[in-house]
Amino acid sequence: MAGVPIARVLRIPPTHVMPTHEVTTQMSNMFFDLSMLAYESQQAIWLRTIKLSTGGPAADREAKLMVDEKLSAAMQAAGKLIGGAHPSSVVKAYRRKVRANVRRLSKS
Repeated sequence: MAGVPIARVLRIPPTHVMPTHEVTTQMSNMFFDLSMLAYESQQAIWLRTIKLSTGGPAADREAKLMVDEKLSAAMQAAGKLIGGAHPSSVVKAYRRKVRANVRRLSKS
């Protein structure tokens, strides 16, 4: 059966087979979003480290906010994934939260 498409071997109707270019595009988009999440997260970590290193009440508030945000984001992500959401939607949601933190921390 060499050279025979797996969909034909498994007798999967053509409507259930995702074209190769769509799979490649989805993988590229996911890779880009994950790469950007890593980059944006490093910015947030850097800015947050500076804020925490100053100490005082503002640093205490930031530490508490950081823990609350992480727990909330993790619960939301788990809920989405359990509900059947695509992992890219979870990554995009994390990116929105991280970018918001970078904007907020850049102002102070």
